[in-house]
Amino acid sequence: MLLSNETFIKYVKENFVGVASSDVEYKRLSKELKKKAEFQWLRKSLSSSRGGIRQGIFAVSSSGVLLEKIDTGWPTYDVEASLENLRKAKNSYDKMKSQERVGEKLTTENRSLVLKDLQPHNDKMKLFVSARHYEFDEMEEFDMRHPLYSKRNSEWLSPTESQSFLPNSLEKGEGTSVAIEAFAKLILKNHFQFSCEAWWKEHIKEKSFTATVVESNSDAVTLTFEGSANLEADSKWNQSKLSASILGKAIWSKSEKKFTTFELVNLADVEVEQLRKNMHRGNTKKTQVASFLRLAQSDYEKQILPEGLE
Repeated sequence: MLLSNETFIKYVKENFVGVASSDVEYKRLSKELKKKAEFQWLRKSLSSSRGGIRQGIFAVSSSGVLLEKIDTGWPTYDVEASLENLRKAKNSYDKMKSQERVGEKLTTENRSLVLKDLQPHNDKMKLFVSARHYEFDEMEEFDMRHPLYSKRNSEWLSPTESQSFLPNSLEKGEGTSVAIEAFAKLILKNHFQFSCEAWWKEHIKEKSFTATVVESNSDAVTLTFEGSANLEADSKWNQSKLSASILGKAIWSKSEKKFTTFELVNLADVEVEQLRKNMHRGNTKKTQVASFLRLAQSDYEKQILPEGLE
C-alpha cells in the first residue's frame, strides 16, 4: 500500500534516495561476504532496530545512522503514520552536522551483494506481470489474497523462447499449438497467481497454448492466443490446485524480428488445501485470481529482474 501511494512516493523522491534490496539475500550470504563493508554497514545501521536486518522500510544516513523505522501498521500499513515517520527522519537528518551525515565511500570491492549486469540481457523480451485476487467470502485485510493487494513481477524470454510463440506459417488464418515450454515457464514462475507456491513440472497435469494469425501484411503479423493449464501439487511446500484460462494478442514485426505488442490475460481458479495463519483468514480455500502479462514499457519495468535470474 505504501509503495503505491502517490503522496508517500512523492515525499520519498523529493527527500531521500530510494534503495530496494532483499533481507533474505543478505541472510544467505557466506561468512566471508558478511565481513565486507556493505553488510557490516547495514548490520550496524539496523542494530538499534528490533530484529536487525529484516523486512521493512528504514531511513538511514550515509554514515550509517538509523533515522527512523518508516512503515507502520502491518499488513495494510498506516499511510499517514508512515508519512509522519518520513518527516521525523528528514528532521533528524537536517539536525545532523555535515561531517555526521557522510560515511566512508563504499567501493565495488567492498560490496556484499554484487549488482547484476543487465547488458547481456538486452536481447531478451521483457514482460511486466501483475496479479490480483477477486473478492471472496470471509475476506479480511490481513489475508494476503485480499483484492487490496496486487503482485508485480517480471519475466524475460530469450529470442528463441519469444519466437516459439509464432506458428510455423505467418499467413492469415494459420493456427497451431505453440510455445509449450515457454508457456510452462510462465506457469511455474507463479505468474498466473498471486502467491509464490512451489510448482514443479510434474505438477502440470494439462496444458495447451494456440496461436492464430488474424492479420498479416508486409511487416506486421497480428496474432491471438488461447491457452489453458491445470496444475495440482501435493508436496511438503505446496498443497494446492490451479486451473487457468488464458487469452492474448500480439503483433510481430518481421523486419525487427521481435514482438512490438504482447499481452496475455488470465483468469485462474486457485484452491489452497492448507490455510496458513500468517497468510490467510477464515475458511475460504477457493478463490479467483486475474493476472496480466505485457511487454515492459518504462525503464523501471525493463530493469526488474526476474526471480532466480543468474
